[in-house]
Amino acid sequence: VKVVEDTKGAECPVKAFKDRLLKCGFRSVVAPGRTTEKGGKSGGVAIAWRGGLNITCPQVIFPHRVVSVELHTHNAGGIQLVCASGDSQGTWKCQKAMWKAISLAAAASGKPFIWGGDWNASNLQVQEIVGSLNVPACIRAPDRSSCVTVSGGSIIDFFLWCTIS
Repeated sequence: VKVVEDTKGAECPVKAFKDRLLKCGFRSVVAPGRTTEKGGKSGGVAIAWRGGLNITCPQVIFPHRVVSVELHTHNAGGIQLVCASGDSQGTWKCQKAMWKAISLAAAASGKPFIWGGDWNASNLQVQEIVGSLNVPACIRAPDRSSCVTVSGGSIIDFFLWCTIS
């Protein structure tokens, strides 16, 4: 399973992208990026998987920002996998609808989950958000900065997981 976030291609021909993945042996779910009010590119996420894997329920949970699938394993049952790209504004106001859509999709799935992405928020901010939504998630973040700019670094790319279904 491969997850791709921040593809940015607002004019990305999704059908052509999916066809290219299929030619390489991957099925996929894709949410294309969008053009911002200032003319820039934003978002775009995908999950791709080999055709032999038992994956169901591919869906776009939130336009341009979040996709998910359910991976069914032989012994461990099903797991909801999510790939997300948080709004670069990084505020609760900007991301509230996205987080609500993710939590509703998790509740509808009823399965343990792994959510990965560029959240554009620190792990403490995300922990506060999922706590306010009553989502029993743990965070697994890297020890070093995942986003480095000229002004410094931050950890905004990480995973959330929950083993309770």
